[in-house]
Amino acid sequence: MIGCDGMFSEVRSQLFPDVSAIQYTKLISTGGYAKIPELSKPLDSIRMIFGERGFFAYSVSDQGEVWWFNNYFREQQPKPYEIENTLKIEIQDHLVNVHKNDDPLFSKIIRNSHEIIAYPVYDLPKLSRWYKGRVCLIGDAAHGISPHIGQGASLALEDTVVIAELLKLHKDYGTAFQIFQSERQSRVEKVIKSARKVGDTKTKTNPIAAWLRDRFIGFFIGKQIRQLDWIYGWNYYNNNKS
Repeated sequence: MIGCDGMFSEVRSQLFPDVSAIQYTKLISTGGYAKIPELSKPLDSIRMIFGERGFFAYSVSDQGEVWWFNNYFREQQPKPYEIENTLKIEIQDHLVNVHKNDDPLFSKIIRNSHEIIAYPVYDLPKLSRWYKGRVCLIGDAAHGISPHIGQGASLALEDTVVIAELLKLHKDYGTAFQIFQSERQSRVEKVIKSARKVGDTKTKTNPIAAWLRDRFIGFFIGKQIRQLDWIYGWNYYNNNKS
C-alpha cells in the first residue's frame, strides 16, 4: 500500500500514532477576492510586488474580479475557532497596516475584499521512517512542504517515479522501501528547507536586505535560475544511484 494522502495523512497517523511531526511555520497563507473601479479590466499577468514591509500579489479576472494573495506572519498557531471566526478580520487589519506605506491600491484591495481565505502553513521536515510493513508513505504524507516554491506536487511526482522503478527492480518490497527513503530523504529535506527560507523572505523584511534586493534584483534573478537547477532540473534517470 502506498500512502499518498497529504500533509494531514491518516495513513501516517495509523502507521506511527506516537509521532507528531507536522510543524507550524508561523505563516498564514491568505488571499481574497474584491471588486474595485480601478481594476475592472482583466490583466494578462500576476502583479507581484515587494513592499516596504511585505509582499503582495494580485491579478484581475475576465469578470473584473480582483484576486490577491499574501503571507501573514503569526507567532502563535491559530486555533480552529479563530480560523472560523476572527482570523480573517485580524489578517485584513494587519495587512492594511503592513502596506500602509506602499501603493494605496494594495490596502484598497484588501479593505474591499468580499471574501478572505486563510489557512496556516505547515511542513513536515523530518520523519525517521517513511514505511512500515507493507505500507510506504510518499509525497506530503512522508515529507510535507510549505507552498512557497511550488514543489509539493513535484516532489510527490518524483517519489512516484522512484518508488515505481524500485518496486520493479526489487521483488522484496521492504528492500525497495528502504532504498526509496535512503535515496529521497536528503533531497526532500533540502527542498523543504529552501521553501521555508523563501517563505521567511515574504514577511518580516530586513531593510538592508530589501534595499539590496530592489537594486540588484535583475542580477539575483539570473543567479537564482542557475542556483535552483538542482530543484527544477531534477531527473531520476540522470541522478539514479541504484
